[in-house]
Amino acid sequence: MATWTATTLDWRFGSIVAPGFRYTFDGRDAMWLARALAGESTVQAAGLDGTGVFWAMVNRMAIQAGRPLARRGFDALPWPWRFADLLRAYCQPINPYWADRGDRWQIERRRRIASMTPDEAGTELVNFVWKLTTGRGPSSGRFTGIVDFGAPSCSECYSYHGPHEFCVLNCFWKIDGTRGWPEGTVRIAQPGTPVLLPLAFGAAAVAVALAFRGR
Repeated sequence: MATWTATTLDWRFGSIVAPGFRYTFDGRDAMWLARALAGESTVQAAGLDGTGVFWAMVNRMAIQAGRPLARRGFDALPWPWRFADLLRAYCQPINPYWADRGDRWQIERRRRIASMTPDEAGTELVNFVWKLTTGRGPSSGRFTGIVDFGAPSCSECYSYHGPHEFCVLNCFWKIDGTRGWPEGTVRIAQPGTPVLLPLAFGAAAVAVALAFRGR
């Protein structure tokens, strides 16, 4: 089984590719992705729900790149922040702000997830994270343009975004600037893959640049 530390994994990583943007994953990203999926997508961590959580975060990174990461627990973290930072800022089970908040069960669960090792994650989840971060996982598909997710009971999500697009275990949301994205606007390139963006991505590039303007 693969091993990880805070900064390294014995993998060759793929890259997030979007119009005007490229970002290569590293071992720290993979480590926190496994923990995020274990905390946010429960029994389907290596299935459709986990795929949705991953793509929501990938799409969100593509539209927030170049700007400070401002979210509770990560106030105004300057760019260039990493994918791992976005995961920790966005996913409550691994956000340091929430580490000691809640009842005893919640605190213990967050502590366990935030320190999870590959053996504790299990072969299925580690292999799934390998596929996602090396460009061998599922394409965005129905999660194209998805930039937010939350439990069906997340009233804050509904008040901020309105009706969701669909639910698996989590519910998933787009924003106005991402609703028209064609599949492939944001993708994961395998290691060593040249970046060739079709001309048809011209409008998508504008959408990526404007998606979070004013938010």
